Amino acid sequence: MRLVAVLLVFAIAILAGRGALERALLYPFDPARAPPPDGFAETTLETADGATLVVWAAAPRPGRPVVLYFCGNAGNLAARESRFRAFTARGLGVVAAGYRGSSGSTGSPSEAALIADAEALADALPGLVGDASVAYYGESLGAAVALALAATRPPAGIVLEAPFASLAAMSADLYGTSAPAALLRAKWPSRDRITSLTAPLLILHGAKDALVPPAQGRALFAAAPARDKTFLLVPDAGHTDVWQPQAQRALYAFLERL
Repeated sequence: MRLVAVLLVFAIAILAGRGALERALLYPFDPARAPPPDGFAETTLETADGATLVVWAAAPRPGRPVVLYFCGNAGNLAARESRFRAFTARGLGVVAAGYRGSSGSTGSPSEAALIADAEALADALPGLVGDASVAYYGESLGAAVALALAATRPPAGIVLEAPFASLAAMSADLYGTSAPAALLRAKWPSRDRITSLTAPLLILHGAKDALVPPAQGRALFAAAPARDKTFLLVPDAGHTDVWQPQAQRALYAFLERL
């Protein structure tokens, strides 16, 4: 009985603290707010539950698409400035928002909240950058957000960088069991969500990614019903250095078709 009581207390402690655990593991965002790059306007988006999201936006040249960008969980918007500049240098529009708790945005992150915020941001695009075709770009956690959004707001195309199939699948891949993922409220079931995706798809994955193994991206690629889909394994790339010349050539060629 004493052992049962100890285990029960331990289980309750885990459940009580899993919100903090989830924030530490999934949403370790950088809250620092920085000025946007030249050519970008900064605005804010008020969410239905009272949070305020910081948004950077740059309109495309006529006839060019907009990249709706969803960051990974490391750093903030400023950490992606060079990527944003690379897009606008080619005439592409860019819209990106800081997640709750990142880049000056308020509120607490959760799977449901990030998806709702992405939907609100997608709905606000015409007012931010005008009417244009929209491609979603998601890196790591952002890939899961982009896929969830694509289920309700289909894009003209979608790019996933170092995506995972689900938290349970990634846990099983890394640790041999999905049990650690069961401690989290978030599930991020991207493999289930991608089964409804018919938009053109490009997946970029580092061959040496030790954080999100390439098998995760391959599982998504296999589950996607899209007829126009490409999986590019980037040699010698890890989790954070996928943007090598080969990947950039494939990326820009993909966006040129949209």
